[in-house]
Amino acid sequence: GVSYASGDPAVVWNAADGTVLHVLRQRDGRIRVLEMSPCGRTVVTADFTMVVLWDPVTGHRKNEISRPAGLFYRVAIANDGSQVFGVYDHRLFISNSRKSSVSTVSTGENIINFALLPGDRVVTFSEAQAVVWDIASGRRLRALSGGTGGVGNYTTRVTVS
Repeated sequence: GVSYASGDPAVVWNAADGTVLHVLRQRDGRIRVLEMSPCGRTVVTADFTMVVLWDPVTGHRKNEISRPAGLFYRVAIANDGSQVFGVYDHRLFISNSRKSSVSTVSTGENIINFALLPGDRVVTFSEAQAVVWDIASGRRLRALSGGTGGVGNYTTRVTVS
């Protein structure tokens, strides 16, 4: 397993006996968010200026992705490990995990969360609406309004046909 407390390094544990296998440290030492890939082969951490992809088995860095400074609220990695996503300063951050290329989707609204969807799509959630995006092009596919009170509650388990 992997654990951390905001502002501290992450720790990779042996789930069977509780021994520490690796300590994952950002350059400034302060991890703000952490996520494990669905396949379990990558750990993603972020601080104020960098996203780091880790191999949890060896404890080695796979890649570092610099970005504009800002507080990350959430990070995730695509099922195939090809892209990293994050919400920071109410914008969606998208990066190729094997390179250091970065693109940012800015909706003009304050993005508070997102969910990865099948078919190379992502849905962003703001107080006013949910928006489905095509990841490759960055094109907005559709907006889902939540009525007069906005989206309100949201889930990160989304099914879109």
